[in-house]
Amino acid sequence: MTVPNQSPTVRFTLLIDVEPDGRFVDPTVPVPWHGFEATIAALPQLRDRIARATGRPVHFSWFVRADPQVEVIHGDFGWAFERYAGDFARFLHEGDEVGLHVHPYRWLPEQSDWMTDFGDPAWIEHNLRLAFASYERALGRSCRTFRFGDGWMDRATFALLAELGAAYDATIEPGRPGRATFHPAHPHSGAIPHYARAPRDPYRPSALDLLVPQVGGASPGPWEVPVSTAPAPTRKVPARRRWPFARSGPPARPGHITPFLGGRPKAFTSALRWLVSERPRPYLRIPVRTSSFIAERRPNTDANLDWLFEQPWLANTAFVTLAEGVDEHSPAPLAAAAQT
Repeated sequence: MTVPNQSPTVRFTLLIDVEPDGRFVDPTVPVPWHGFEATIAALPQLRDRIARATGRPVHFSWFVRADPQVEVIHGDFGWAFERYAGDFARFLHEGDEVGLHVHPYRWLPEQSDWMTDFGDPAWIEHNLRLAFASYERALGRSCRTFRFGDGWMDRATFALLAELGAAYDATIEPGRPGRATFHPAHPHSGAIPHYARAPRDPYRPSALDLLVPQVGGASPGPWEVPVSTAPAPTRKVPARRRWPFARSGPPARPGHITPFLGGRPKAFTSALRWLVSERPRPYLRIPVRTSSFIAERRPNTDANLDWLFEQPWLANTAFVTLAEGVDEHSPAPLAAAAQT
C-alpha cells in the first residue's frame, strides 16, 4: 500500500454502535450480539478494501453498549467488554478507538416492556457512572469517547462526561427537530432535544449553552463532535393532506436526516453527496449499527458501501478515529456561529 503525499481532502469517521440486534429485546433470552459478530467477520475485508481504495491506514471508532438493558439481560453493564475482550484488544492494536454507547432503558416488569427514561437526571447519572466504571475495569483505561443513545444530550450530562474523563462526545445531530421519543409504542420520559441551531463542526460548548461554541479562552470540557446530517429532499404534500379546496400544496418543510451506513440507499447517497460538496475539506461522521451487518439487513449496507467505493473522492479520503478527526480539524471553522 502506498501512502499519498498530499493531505486528504475528505476525513471520514465511521461511528460503529456495538449493541444488541434489537432495541426492545426480551430480557429472558440472553443471546449473543449476532450483528456485532457479523460485523467482526466482515471487518478485515472491509478494512482492506478501504485501505486499497484510499492508500492510507484505516481506523474505526467503536461505541459499545454498557447500560441497564445489558445488565438486565446479561447480568453486568460491562458484559460486552468481557464477552468480546479479544476483539476489542485487536481493534485497539490496529489503531481503532473504543468508546461507550449508553441507552437509559429501564425495565418495567409490570408492563413487560422497556422504558426510554431520559426524564430522570439521577437515573442518567447512575447509568453513566456505572458504564464508565465498567469500561475502566474491563479495559484498564479511562473512556475518552462517548455517544448517547437516540441523539439525547443536555448540559448537565455533558458536564458529567467531563467529570468522568471523556474528551469527545459524538451525540448531537445538527438540524434535527426535537421530539418526545423515537419509540412512541413504548413507555418513555423526557424528550429528544431540538438541535436546529447546533454547529456542524467540532466545537467546545460554552458553559451556559450546549449548542453554542466557547468563544475566547480554553474550555475545560470535552469536544462535541456532531454527527453528520444533511437536509432532507423537499417533497410535495400529497393531495389528500392539503387544505380543502387548495389547488396545490406548498412544499413540505425540509428536515434533516442522519445518513446511517445501513440506511435506505437513496437517503444515504443523497446526504453524502450534499456533505461532500458542501465544503472544500469535508469531515464526515457517519454512524452505523452493528445490526446492519445481519444477513437480512445487509443489502442496504452493501449497496451503500458499493456506492461509496464508486466515488472519485474516496481516493483522497482518510478514515480516522473521532480523536484523530478533531486533532486534524482546522481551527478556522470553530469560531463560526452555529449553523442551521
